Amino acid sequence: MSVQLINQAGTWLLTGPAVPLVSRGRITALGSTQHTVSVGDQDYLLGMISGLSVQVGDPVTIDWANRVIIGKPTTDAPSVGTPGIKPPSITRFDVTVQAVTSATYLESENRWSDGELLAAPGRSGAWFYGSALANTLVGASVETISIYLPAIRLENTLVLGVHTHAQAPTGAPVLTAQIPLDSARDWVVLPSSLVSALQAESARGVGITSTTGDNQFAGVPGDPLSGAIRITGTR
Repeated sequence: MSVQLINQAGTWLLTGPAVPLVSRGRITALGSTQHTVSVGDQDYLLGMISGLSVQVGDPVTIDWANRVIIGKPTTDAPSVGTPGIKPPSITRFDVTVQAVTSATYLESENRWSDGELLAAPGRSGAWFYGSALANTLVGASVETISIYLPAIRLENTLVLGVHTHAQAPTGAPVLTAQIPLDSARDWVVLPSSLVSALQAESARGVGITSTTGDNQFAGVPGDPLSGAIRITGTR
């Protein structure tokens, strides 16, 4: 250990460590007049003030100037700078999850149609991501979520919602958290209500519908970015 020395009247005196040591440690062994205290990766033999009682494993506070144990901390939280203890790291991310497939459900025919996606009375489109979208959102602190909408035709209101299907179900998709979009072309930032809905444990993808419009979008076969979800945040 590096120490501080001063020369007083020709005599070198030890005044303490060159770098201040952490003021907390833990008792690892008891002695008659001195006890072994572990601080970080080092063990020190220290005295103790009278009236204090300690046992092996107890956290203690240390007066390094006098090299004595002076008490016990009120909490057992690690001191700032304790060797080997690091704060949790936070990583920023910007990731795009592409849809595996896309399709339109035709209500009158009770079937799915691949290819372009339609959002019109009796027709609802959906993008399916398997488990990729849900897995990406696990443990994430999301800042923004955007979706890529390769519009071919936009007419009247387009409504976007969340579904729970990893792939096309046998019947009509059930869309929840539905909200009309002011913009429905290219990259569209989703409102906070849809962001929250997508972060729900059961959410698997998104879909589109309309009760008044006639909207058409390129599907995954025609545009691999169709329905791609871009997520920014930290984890």
